[in-house]
Amino acid sequence: SKDGRKSNFTTVTDAVKASPNYSQLRVCIHIGEGEYNEIVTIGHEKTNLVLIGEGIGKTTLSSNASNKYGSSAAATLRVIGGEFLAQDMTIRNGGLHNGVAVDSSGRASVFFRCKLEGAADVTLSIDGDLHFYRECHFYGKKNLVVGLARAFFQKCQFYLEKSHPQGKIVFFSQSSHIPAYKFGFVFHLCEFYVVNKSEIEVETAFIGSSLGNYTFYVIMESYLDPTVTGYFLGTPPNVTYYATFRNVGPGATKANVPQFVHVLESVEAASHYSLRRFLLGDNWITKAVDYDLDIVE
Repeated sequence: SKDGRKSNFTTVTDAVKASPNYSQLRVCIHIGEGEYNEIVTIGHEKTNLVLIGEGIGKTTLSSNASNKYGSSAAATLRVIGGEFLAQDMTIRNGGLHNGVAVDSSGRASVFFRCKLEGAADVTLSIDGDLHFYRECHFYGKKNLVVGLARAFFQKCQFYLEKSHPQGKIVFFSQSSHIPAYKFGFVFHLCEFYVVNKSEIEVETAFIGSSLGNYTFYVIMESYLDPTVTGYFLGTPPNVTYYATFRNVGPGATKANVPQFVHVLESVEAASHYSLRRFLLGDNWITKAVDYDLDIVE
């Protein structure tokens, strides 16, 4: 806790450092209400670590981490250790130069009921296999999620700020140069919004873009607001898989769907990209969080 009266630590970093290394069992750190201005790293040796706050807006990890002269991201929370879980907190980075809220490369990581806020071009940077986000809120100016990963977002809300005067903004970018279909982003029961925080006019908000030679996006049973009318910014790479299923909202009309996008016509077809099948969710996601394994009729 911030005051240390009900705990042995006043910083999250000290609590993480004191946790056991290479644990085979869950190690839970409860973070009391308050704003913790620090940069937290979950090292490769900190396996099965759980950070649990007291709710979005009540427990906050924040920093102004930046990397003005380098290309790598500076993160408020960096996750390297596997089987990590963050729950019920806000994670914010106000840094303007390559600053991200979360940089996650640990295998089998879960974020549940968290809010991620970024002030630069990226809010979440992910890499590697098995990432699950449930009931999380993402706020940023461009590329809310970037990386080369197999990731599943369920019942999440994405808020993209109108901040670029070129008239075009994009929610996500993938950086894959490997045509392996196990990597990609799947969005299920999510919501996509463009937020007016300036007088800048934005013609179209695009869902995806590519930083490499390969992309994989699937969007199912999600809401697209009126400005989200573009599916891909630029020319898709030669190796592209992009699919939609039963999306709703003004941005989800059939007229906005380009020819290269697969429109899935049945639950059976969409089930190939369910949490159960795409992310093997029933094999590793903890029962302590909510999730929907399947696409239902």
